[in-house]
Amino acid sequence: MSELTPHPVDTTADLGTQRLALRTAFEAATLGPREAALAAEALGDTALALRAWQIVLRDTPEDGEAWRALAELHELRGDTVRAQECRRRAGGVAAVSAEGEAPASPPELDAPSGAPTDADLIRFNALFAGREGVHARMWRSADGRGYSPVERTLGPDLLRHHLSGEETLGIYVVRVDDTVTLCCFDLDVTKAAMQSVLGDATATRQLRSDLAEAGVALVRRLREVGLDPLFVDSGWKGRHAWCFLPSPRPASEVLAWGQAMLAALRPRSTKLALEFFPKQARVGPDGLGNLVKLPLGLHLVSGRRAVLLDDSGVPLPDPWPRLRSVRRVALPAPLAPLPPGSLSPSAPEVAPFAPAPGPADWTEADFEASPEVGPVYRGCPVIRSLVEQAVRERRLSRDEAVVLEHSLGHGPDGVRAVNYTTGRIPGWPAELRMQSPHRGSPVSCARVRQRVPGHARRVGCDCAFALKPGEYANPLLHRAELHPKPRDPGLDDTLEQLARAEDRLRTVRAEVAALRARAAARLAEVPGHRWAVGGGEWALVEEDGVPQLRWTAS
Repeated sequence: MSELTPHPVDTTADLGTQRLALRTAFEAATLGPREAALAAEALGDTALALRAWQIVLRDTPEDGEAWRALAELHELRGDTVRAQECRRRAGGVAAVSAEGEAPASPPELDAPSGAPTDADLIRFNALFAGREGVHARMWRSADGRGYSPVERTLGPDLLRHHLSGEETLGIYVVRVDDTVTLCCFDLDVTKAAMQSVLGDATATRQLRSDLAEAGVALVRRLREVGLDPLFVDSGWKGRHAWCFLPSPRPASEVLAWGQAMLAALRPRSTKLALEFFPKQARVGPDGLGNLVKLPLGLHLVSGRRAVLLDDSGVPLPDPWPRLRSVRRVALPAPLAPLPPGSLSPSAPEVAPFAPAPGPADWTEADFEASPEVGPVYRGCPVIRSLVEQAVRERRLSRDEAVVLEHSLGHGPDGVRAVNYTTGRIPGWPAELRMQSPHRGSPVSCARVRQRVPGHARRVGCDCAFALKPGEYANPLLHRAELHPKPRDPGLDDTLEQLARAEDRLRTVRAEVAALRARAAARLAEVPGHRWAVGGGEWALVEEDGVPQLRWTAS
C-alpha cells in the first residue's frame, strides 16, 4: 500500500490490544487520519484504514497517494469496480484539479455485485450443507471474538443477512451422522508471522504476496488431480479452497484423505500454515465439532469480505456465475508426500480415491443372501418390486421409502438395505438416511396396500399367514415363518433392557448438547465470557475457531 512511513506501533502488545489502542486514538482525534491510515495498514485493520483514507480524501481530494491506497484496500475487499475507479482518480487527479472539479466521494463498502436469485441462495445452501439444524454466528467484543452456535437451519433469509453484512455465519462441517458433503483446505498466515511484520509495511506486502502465490499454487494442484475447488479469500489472513462431494462420505474417510493430502501440499513459506477440514472423524461431545466461515460474508476483525477468487487469485466482481458452475467431484487418490515447497510441481494422473479395503456395507446380492432381509425380500412381492424399481429405475417416492423403512428397517441388515436402496436415488436427502433400526411395530400389509396401491395391484398382495393371537399380517412374518426365531427369555430381557438404556442415553446426550449450545450462546453475551456458579466457574473459550465450554472447580 502506501510507501509513506507508518505511525510507530508498539509490537510488545498483542494484535488486538494494538488495534484497540489505535482505534481509540483515532476516535479521540489524537492521531491524524493519514497517520491512522498508515498505522491501520501495518496492523492489518483494513476497515479503519479505509475510513481514515476516506477522511484524508474528503479534506484533500487531490491526494493521489490516498486514492492509490484506497484502491488497494478495495482490491483487498474484493471490490474491483471501486478499485478501478480509485486508480482512475489517482491517475487523473491533476487534470481534474486543473479543471476545478472535485472528485466524487470515496465509495463505501457494499455487498458483492450481482444480485443472487432465490435459486442461487438455495444452491449456495445446498453446497455448504454442514451440521443439520444449527449454524455458527461470529461475534466480536472489546475483549475477544469467536463463534456461537445458533439452533436454526440455514436458509435464504439468513444467507441474505450474511451477504448484506448484518451477520457473519459459518457451518459446522461434520453432520449428525458423522458424514460430510464437503471439505476445505485452509491456508493461513501464522500468528508468529503476523507479529513479525507489525509496523513494517514492506514486510506486510511481501507476506501478502507469499500468501497469494501459495493460494494459487494450492488451487492449481487440486485442479491437477481432478477436483474443482472453490477459491476464496477468507477476509482475514488466509485462503480457503472448498471441494464438494457427489454424496455424503464418512468424515473419518475424508479426514484420512485430507491428512494424506496435507503431507503433499506443504506451503513453501514457513510463515504459512495449511489446515484441513473436517478435523474430526465424528461430531464432538458437544454435538458440533469444528467450523468454517462461509464465503461472501464480512470478517468482523478485518472488516473485509470473504470474496471468491479466480484461479489466478483475482477477486470475482460477480461470484454467482462461479457458484452456479461448481462441480461435485469424488475424492481422487491422495498425493504422495513431497518435500517442503511441493506446491509447484505438476501432479501425475491419479485414480479415484478408494478407502482402505474392507467388507462392502451392502450389495445388491445381499437382498437374497442376508438371513434377516432375504426371507422378506423373497417372500413379499411388494417389497421386492419396490427394491427393484429403486435399483433398476433409480426412482422412489416418499411413500414407497416409508414402506421399505417400516418393513425391512427393523434390524441392522435392514437399515443397510434401506440406505442402499435410497442411495440409488439421485438427490435423495442425506438427512433421510436411517441411523438405527426401528423399534416399533412393522408396517401392516393393509397399510402397505394403502401406501403403494399400484405395486400391490400389479404384483398381488394377498399372502396368507398363520396368525397367532395378537398378531397382524405384516411383511416381517415371512422372516418368522421361514426362519423361526429361537426363544431365550433371559437373553431377550437383557437385550430389551439394553435397548431401553441406549435410548435413554441418546436422549440424555441430546439434552446435554442442547444445554451446552444454549449456555455457550448466553456466555458469549457476557463480558469476559465467564460465570461463577455452584462452587466453580464456567468459561467460554475458543479452540481452533470452535467455542468450547470449560468448567473449573473453585
